[in-house]
Amino acid sequence: MSNQPGNDSTPEPLREKGRPVILSLLALFSMIYFALLSILFLLCLSYSSAIVRVRALYNPNNGFTGSHLQLFFGVSFLLHLGAFAGALLIWKLRKNGYYLLALSCLLLFISHLFLSQLSPGASLVYIILPILLGVFFPRLH
Repeated sequence: MSNQPGNDSTPEPLREKGRPVILSLLALFSMIYFALLSILFLLCLSYSSAIVRVRALYNPNNGFTGSHLQLFFGVSFLLHLGAFAGALLIWKLRKNGYYLLALSCLLLFISHLFLSQLSPGASLVYIILPILLGVFFPRLH
């Protein structure tokens, strides 16, 4: 056996992927947040008829039908799933992930503006998260 410089038998230490720690934490938070909300809206979509019956018991003049709630839950599920996919791509340092997450968050924020029952604090995540992730946009490729 020769001790040539290229034939080291010791493994190289793991190299950092080039992802800043703060970006890792933001992407991880985003993935968890949007995954949980996607699961929640998928469950709501599957139980929308029961939700309509409960709403009718407590507020008979609400004006929402089962199809309205199915549309709301379905669109919300798709937008949160898109934001989750964007966060996953951001984890892989892809610019397309940022575009997907920002577009989904923008559409979710606009929908929150039209729903008057929601507090403004509920919409802040959809504005702050893309702004914070946008700081790391030059690191994405």
